[in-house]
Amino acid sequence: MTSDQEKSIYFLPLEDKFIIYLPYKPLAFIGNTAMVDYIQSGAQSDDAETRQLLQNIGFYAPDQRRLIKERAEAAFKPTIGVLLLTTACNMNCVYCYASAGSGAGQTMPFSVGQAVIDQVCRNARELKKSFSLCLHGGGEPTVVKKLLMD
Repeated sequence: MTSDQEKSIYFLPLEDKFIIYLPYKPLAFIGNTAMVDYIQSGAQSDDAETRQLLQNIGFYAPDQRRLIKERAEAAFKPTIGVLLLTTACNMNCVYCYASAGSGAGQTMPFSVGQAVIDQVCRNARELKKSFSLCLHGGGEPTVVKKLLMD
């Protein structure tokens, strides 16, 4: 096993077995001491059954370090906008997690919603993708119908 591989395989004791964790695959599975020994010896011996098992679960697949790095370095350009128009509500549902309807609530300023919509539209055009908008939150959007329609 190369030193690079050693840094990306972890053997975590779990009772009489081990959690074998490869975060860059990503892959985790439970193995016994023999499996740990097999992997630490380079996972290249003539044990065809063990080798096939590891092949089937993706142990030999290339790790995703490069992909993870590329994603981390990629510019954040969301094409989905999620708007919480208001926490105000006129329904007073007994199951409401947000206790909506119990107070005056707060309303998102039009300028904030417009900025979100403009940004996701710009991103979508630039990336040649579609965009979408979602309404979310613990209020009833129709309470602020003018904001919703604008």
